[in-house]
Amino acid sequence: LFTSRGYTGGLDHSANDVRQQTTGAHVQYLTETTQSDTVVAYQQKAFGAVDFYGVTNGRLAAEELRDTLVMTSWRHDHGKHDGFIRLAASWREIQDVYTLDERDPYYYENTHTTRTGTAAIDGRLAGDAPLALTWRLALEDERIDSDGLFKNAPTKGLGQHERQRYIGMVLPEWSTEAFRLRLGTQIVDFSGEKLEPLLISDITAHLTESHTLLLACTQTVRQPSFTELEYESPTSLGSRGLGNERNTECAITLTSRWSDFFRTECTIFRRETRHAVDWIQTAAGGRWQATDMGDVDTEGCHLLGSWTTSDDASVEVSYQYLAKRTLTALHASRYLFHYPD
Repeated sequence: LFTSRGYTGGLDHSANDVRQQTTGAHVQYLTETTQSDTVVAYQQKAFGAVDFYGVTNGRLAAEELRDTLVMTSWRHDHGKHDGFIRLAASWREIQDVYTLDERDPYYYENTHTTRTGTAAIDGRLAGDAPLALTWRLALEDERIDSDGLFKNAPTKGLGQHERQRYIGMVLPEWSTEAFRLRLGTQIVDFSGEKLEPLLISDITAHLTESHTLLLACTQTVRQPSFTELEYESPTSLGSRGLGNERNTECAITLTSRWSDFFRTECTIFRRETRHAVDWIQTAAGGRWQATDMGDVDTEGCHLLGSWTTSDDASVEVSYQYLAKRTLTALHASRYLFHYPD
C-alpha cells in the first residue's frame, strides 16, 4: 500500500500552487520462474495555471486532474539466456477540468475524460547460439468524452471520439562477448489509416573492459492528440486533418568507466521530425493554433559525469546542447522551440 499528500506554493505566480494526493496498492507474487504484478492507483492534482499554455492576459486559470490506473502483468522466465514470455493489460481514466478564469468560471471551461485500455503479449526467444529474438504484439483503445462552457452556454468541448492502435514488433539479435547487433521493425496500424513501418536498430561494441560504444537508429510515430485536433477556446484553436508526426533519431554514445567511483557518458545525436505538430502564434497577441510545422531537425549532444561517493550516495553533473531548425514562419512556439526535448 502507498499514499502521499503534498502542497507546493506558487513560484512564478502566487496562484500557481499545486495540491496533490496519491493512493494505491501493489500486489506481487513470485515463484522461481514466474512473476505476477497488479497495481491499482489513484491521483488527484489541482493547480493554478496562470500564464500556462500561452495564455498571458492575466486570467486566473486553473486545472484539476483525476487519474485512475489499473494494471496487471504475468511473466514466465524460461531458459538460461534471459528468455521470457509476458502478458500485460491496463486501464486508465483521466478526468481533466480546465477553467480559463476562476473569477468568472462560466466564461470558459473545458471538461474531458480520456479512457485508455491496452493489452499486450511480448517475449524473448534465446538459446545457446548467438541468435535471439524479441517480439511484441499490442492493442490500444483510446476514447474521449468531453463538454464545456463558453459565455455560460454549453459546448461540445473536444467532442466524443475513439480510435485504436495495433502494434507488432520483431527484433532479431546477434551477439558475442564483445559485440551485439539488433535490427528489426515495428509496425503500427492506426485505425482507419495506413500501416506505419518503423526501424529499430542498434550496435553495441565493448571496445575494452572500461569503454562501450553504442550506435542506435530508431523511428517512432505519433498521432495528433484529440486536443491538437479538436480544441477550441478564446486563446487556442486545434486543427482537424493534422497528419501523424514521424521521428527518426540516430545517436552514438560512448560510456567509459575510469575507476570504481567515476564514469562518463557522451552522446551525440540527430533527430529528424516530419509533420511536427506544435501550437504557434504567427503574430504577437494572436490565437495559438495547432499547426503542422513540416520538418523540424534537432541536433545536439549530452555529457554526463557520475561520481560514487559512498554506498548510498553519488553525484552527477550533466550538460546538454540542442539546436533546432524549421522553415515554418512563426512569432512564438509553445513547446517545440521552448523546451529542451
